[in-house]
Amino acid sequence: MPLLIVVLVSTLLFGCGTYKGGEIWRRSTCNELADADERDRCLEEATKPENEYKRDVDEALER
Repeated sequence: MPLLIVVLVSTLLFGCGTYKGGEIWRRSTCNELADADERDRCLEEATKPENEYKRDVDEALER
């Protein structure tokens, strides 16, 4: 059991710090949306290529 906890905590700490970990979290959040159109828009945004995502973040931070 303690090994399982260590593995889960490690996954959360290291996985969420990367683009891929963030993408997984964003997709999970989108899947909770009830409205199909809103969910589709959310998933499209959540699965952007990493370079597009970083560009959008940089643009938002410049404002």
